[in-house]
Amino acid sequence: MKTLDWQRVGHAQRFFATVAGAAVQEAFLRNAPLWRKALGAINLSGAKLRGVDFSESVLARARLDGADLRKADLHGAKLSGASLFRANLSWAEASRADLRLCCLNRADLTEAVLDDARLTSAQLEDAIFMRAE
Repeated sequence: MKTLDWQRVGHAQRFFATVAGAAVQEAFLRNAPLWRKALGAINLSGAKLRGVDFSESVLARARLDGADLRKADLHGAKLSGASLFRANLSWAEASRADLRLCCLNRADLTEAVLDDARLTSAQLEDAIFMRAE
């Protein structure tokens, strides 16, 4: 599974992915549970999701570029093929997360917990892993 190429995605698909992303942000603000949700190729670029619980959720091929996921719970989350370019994942709990084929270029994973996370073929150019486990 490759990262979704947003230049090749149709306008309708982009629109619905972005609307779904706005709904997730609203749910987060209302403290609605987001763990174990199948969210798929949703657009959450630039979203403020500090401390969100996406544990065991499916976010495969999601767009999370520049998202604030500090202290997020991504334990067991399936993010294969997602784009997390410049995302802030500082102090995130991502043990057993599936990050295969993710774009984590320039992402900040300072002190993130990545025990048993799968990072096969992930793009990690200029990513920060200071004190990450």
